[in-house]
Amino acid sequence: MSQTRIPRFGLYAPFAAALVLLAIYAAIWLRTASAVEAEIDAWAAEERAAGAEVSYGEVKARGFPAFLRISLEAPSYAEGPGPRALSWSAERIAFHASPFDANHVVADVEGPLVVSFLDDPGVAARAPRRVVLEIETDATRGSLRKTAAGRNFAVEMTNGKARRTDAHAIGGDITFEKLLVQTSDASDEETDTPLLLAAVSGAGVTVRLDSPFFEGAPLTLWAFEAVGALSPAPRSGEGAFQRWMDEGGEALIDRFQVTSGEARLAASGRLAMDAAGFPSGRMNVRLQNADDLVDVFVAGGALPAEMSETVRAAFQVFAATSAEAGVVKVDLAVKNGEVKLGPLVIAKHPPLTF
Repeated sequence: MSQTRIPRFGLYAPFAAALVLLAIYAAIWLRTASAVEAEIDAWAAEERAAGAEVSYGEVKARGFPAFLRISLEAPSYAEGPGPRALSWSAERIAFHASPFDANHVVADVEGPLVVSFLDDPGVAARAPRRVVLEIETDATRGSLRKTAAGRNFAVEMTNGKARRTDAHAIGGDITFEKLLVQTSDASDEETDTPLLLAAVSGAGVTVRLDSPFFEGAPLTLWAFEAVGALSPAPRSGEGAFQRWMDEGGEALIDRFQVTSGEARLAASGRLAMDAAGFPSGRMNVRLQNADDLVDVFVAGGALPAEMSETVRAAFQVFAATSAEAGVVKVDLAVKNGEVKLGPLVIAKHPPLTF
């Protein structure tokens, strides 16, 4: 009886196919790694051309074959001279991407994140001061996805603490369970104006200031949320937000909400920015347990203590006309650094410069 012999080609074909697939995958992995590195280098070159200082150490690509991880050692960024002169640095940033999709990149910030900016009040009474914040978290993760419609960006921080370390700090810190910032490109359906959609939220936020005025008592904002858009979308480059304000940009606030204990503030409206950095417009505000909110604003320094009783009395008048018990609904006017309830100035703020 004769035996059937298996052709050598049939015996080795599966191994040859596996080697070919592995070679193709390796080429895709290397191409994606090169694409991510090219994006980083292109961003650095663009910022340097705009006057910023960008530096980072060795760029390492790892993770083959299971995943793609590109790490930057000791990255730092500093804007050129300007109203804010923002800068930041970290121990390491690790970028993660699928070898098959370089348009979606996730980044983890490892070690403390140090952020610095110039606090320029714009008045002769006080010279500009450099503020330095050190932020430590259990995890800080960013995500960037590029689509045909534009870019979607998000940063999430969990279980963190931020504290000032500059010479002008009065002490204290801010702790939080979660902070989330999201932005995405869009356009107005009617006017085709480019928009920058933005959402900021936080949970378990506690502010503690060490000073005789605050007596070291913590101010707890259990949660806050802001959702809206900037119209038109600020262009990229140094001083982008200042140019946006100079050109009369508008902040469209769909929802702003702060919760502290039983107190709750919700607002919506439309604010236009002027070249001096002051917003102007009207805000529709809904207050629940307004007396508690007054205490929150006084403790947070947003409302002078000597004005608290006047504001309480005003809230009581509005509450008397409300159909909901314990709820105050008011329209606030914002202009020239003042927030007004009718003719009454209830808060002041400095110009917003970037």
